[in-house]
Amino acid sequence: MTVERELGEHGARIDTLEERLNRFEQKLDRVVAATEQAAGGWRALVSVGAISGGIGAAIAKFFASMKTGQ
Repeated sequence: MTVERELGEHGARIDTLEERLNRFEQKLDRVVAATEQAAGGWRALVSVGAISGGIGAAIAKFFASMKTGQ
């Protein structure tokens, strides 16, 4: 095998690897975007739960104090 042919084969393999790497990067970007979007949804859900819990605790405290007369 000649040096030129070997270099040509290596060049072709490198081109193929670069294409695969670019596709992988694009897929990874989509996964990261989906993860960020899901994280935002979870944050909103946790915030709503925390606010609801706080309001529920305040209502329970109010009715408990009304019942005991304090």
